[in-house]
Amino acid sequence: MQEKQYKVNPQHRDGNPNKSQWRVSINVELDLFRVSYDSCWFNQDKTWCFGIMSDDGKPQILGDSAKNNPPPTDLHFAKFVCDQSLWHGYPFGKASSDLGQIPKQVLDSWKKDNHISNAVKNKIHKGRYPL
Repeated sequence: MQEKQYKVNPQHRDGNPNKSQWRVSINVELDLFRVSYDSCWFNQDKTWCFGIMSDDGKPQILGDSAKNNPPPTDLHFAKFVCDQSLWHGYPFGKASSDLGQIPKQVLDSWKKDNHISNAVKNKIHKGRYPL
C-alpha cells in the first residue's frame, strides 16, 4: 500500500470540461480522503480507494460529471488514486462501469457503517445508482 500523501488536483476544481468537478470544499475533500484511506476502502491492489459521504443511508452529492460528457450527472462517490507515491482524487460514478469498480467488501463496509442501505448497496453493485 502506498504512503498516505495527498495533493488536491486543480483539474477537478477549475471548471475543466474534460474532468469531473468537486462541489465540496477542499477541506471536505481532504477529510473524505483521510476517512476513505483509514477505513481501508481500497481495491484489491490497494492502488485506489473509494469515498462516500452519506446522510441517513443515502450517498450525498460530491461533484459533477465532466461537462463534455453529457448529460450532466450528480456524482455521489469519490475515487482516490495513487500516482508516484502521491494520492489525488475526484468525484466519480457516472457510468455503471465506474460503479462496478467499487469492490464488494467496500460496499459491505459502507452498509455496515450505515453509509448506505441494503437497497442502495444492491443498486450500486448492479451499476444502477442513482436510477
